[in-house]
Amino acid sequence: MANNFYIGPDGQRYYYHAMPTEKAATPSNQTADIRRMFVENSSFPDLAYARQEEEFFDPYTGEYKKVGDYKYSDADLQRIYGMEGADTTAQGDIFRRMTNENIDPLVAESYARMAEFAPIIGTEIAVERGKDATRQAIDAYRQGDNKMAAMGVLDAVLSGVDAVGTMAPFYGTAKRGASGLIDMAINAVRRKR
Repeated sequence: MANNFYIGPDGQRYYYHAMPTEKAATPSNQTADIRRMFVENSSFPDLAYARQEEEFFDPYTGEYKKVGDYKYSDADLQRIYGMEGADTTAQGDIFRRMTNENIDPLVAESYARMAEFAPIIGTEIAVERGKDATRQAIDAYRQGDNKMAAMGVLDAVLSGVDAVGTMAPFYGTAKRGASGLIDMAINAVRRKR
């Protein structure tokens, strides 16, 4: 029990997430099921049982991994698997292109998630999600499930707000461009007369 912590590079004491006992050393049934499902259905089956080759300290999460620990946690595998069947084509394309260039799938998944906040790509993702939510709301309403229909409508509205918010940096430029285009058309019509 005395060795359940380590001293990080900053001199702080960090505790292991699992106590080093025999029980913690054997993977749980849920972990085994997640890893088995990942091997059977994922494009990256070798990631499920990849092991750490050197000690690793993540300064952002405070997580410490020893040599021999799984390189990817259950949550990491679920995030990667979820992005493989991405709910939007833009995020799926970003993920696939990055993994085709041999970038770590977890890094590619993070970049695809961050694309939601980029002005033009984020708007496209929000519009696509809004269309999907609208379809789901209509289907739920036809089946008589009013609760799911209301949730779908709310999701569509939130996607619309998201689309408007991600395009906010371009409103001033678009307004000036549109008014300039209208002025140019009006002047062209006046010159013809």
